[in-house]
Amino acid sequence: MIVISLELDVLVNNSGSNWGAPYDEYPTEAFTRVLTLNLHRVFDLTRLVTPLLEKAAGPNNPARIINIGSIDGLRVPSLETFAYSSSKAGLHHLSRTLANHLGKRNITYVNFSMHLYPSSATANMNSVTDPIHWHVDHSRVR
Repeated sequence: MIVISLELDVLVNNSGSNWGAPYDEYPTEAFTRVLTLNLHRVFDLTRLVTPLLEKAAGPNNPARIINIGSIDGLRVPSLETFAYSSSKAGLHHLSRTLANHLGKRNITYVNFSMHLYPSSATANMNSVTDPIHWHVDHSRVR
């Protein structure tokens, strides 16, 4: 007889969508789309897999959830990315709220605040990344 037991030791939520537009032209649909992916779906997925995390968790070896946030959720961004920064601020608070709740189930929660990194999507943003670079505590990045 074959017994299959599904367990999940670690969940990494690394979803991210963005939309930039001037305030007076910012489309409601774009705001909804970004908030849905960056915040609502993180909650949905976490809730869905919580039973698998609980199966893997123990008092001396908790299951882990890692959320990838953004420094734009901690500070006012220089770009007009209203939904993105709002969703990442919400993700930071959701992480704290779920850490409080799921910690009782031996599931730890952490949220990382990332900043821009060189990619094809950020290639034209040197003037934006320079000020960000100076506000990141690089002594903690290893």
